Amino acid sequence: MAGLATTDNVLSGLKKSKSSTEVLAKMEKTLSVPSDKALIIIADFSGSMAEQLTPGATKIQALKSALINDLAKKLIGWTYGVIGFGINIFDPIKWLVYPTTDPRKMIAVNEYSANGSTPMYDGLIEAWIWTNRNASKARFILISDGEPTGHSKAEILEQCSQHKTIPIDTIGVGNGLGYDEEFLKQISEVTGGIFAKVNSIDNLTSTLIDLSPEKRFLLGNTK
Repeated sequence: MAGLATTDNVLSGLKKSKSSTEVLAKMEKTLSVPSDKALIIIADFSGSMAEQLTPGATKIQALKSALINDLAKKLIGWTYGVIGFGINIFDPIKWLVYPTTDPRKMIAVNEYSANGSTPMYDGLIEAWIWTNRNASKARFILISDGEPTGHSKAEILEQCSQHKTIPIDTIGVGNGLGYDEEFLKQISEVTGGIFAKVNSIDNLTSTLIDLSPEKRFLLGNTK
């Protein structure tokens, strides 16, 4: 797999075609437009995400590439943010992209590596706190390749039940041995989202595009 994109080559790549140029022009017009429709991506940056997904590409490389090169272009006119959980042992969660209307800021996910545990609960709590304070409608995409650490699955499902008006689409990354498929399905079922499993770069890319606001219009009320 080729190296991940930088800010410059992502933008230069977009400029190559007429349609991409039109996309950039549309971006410029919408960057300052506030939106109350929020898509929050809660992504696993635990150590196991550094394992190979396919020959030549790790799970975290595939995720970063799909977010920067594919999903970002589908976020025009939306407020979105990216929370990483498992960044390191001292920083269990972090806003990799603090909520913004600028799709180009997705490039920031490239700055982080995968090397922590899997504090999924903390990532979800942070997303619920932000949306309850700042948006009236929202949807989450939760991406993970492993079992949650720090809090039990029962605790996570209880919180999902308490915040079930916000749909959570879940994605299991890998061959299915590292994560609990039934648990991720339960999260989605409780909140009205959907579950998908991905085991290749192309599959991850197409799944994120299918879950983007451009193709999936589902939103839930935050209050």
